[in-house]
Amino acid sequence: MILEVQKKSPAPAVGVLELRGRLLMGNDSRQVEWAVVEWINAGVKSVILDLSRLDMIDSTGVGIIVMCHAKLEKAGGSCASRGARGSSRKFCT
Repeated sequence: MILEVQKKSPAPAVGVLELRGRLLMGNDSRQVEWAVVEWINAGVKSVILDLSRLDMIDSTGVGIIVMCHAKLEKAGGSCASRGARGSSRKFCT
């Protein structure tokens, strides 16, 4: 399964990205970065990455998460990950 990214906004300044499938090297992983940048531009300050439905994550996926975290901090916001399980949990604690 390729990566699916679903955006939710439970509050005006909060965004949740539900990630499903595989967060691996390739253009699919860029969807996460693009969604975060779009939210930063819209004034969202807190983003939660829901990793509970990820089947796999590689070093590129971890790099995307780290880059999103850095972009949010630079914009005065924050980023958190939730729901990591299995081997992906090791990268996100």
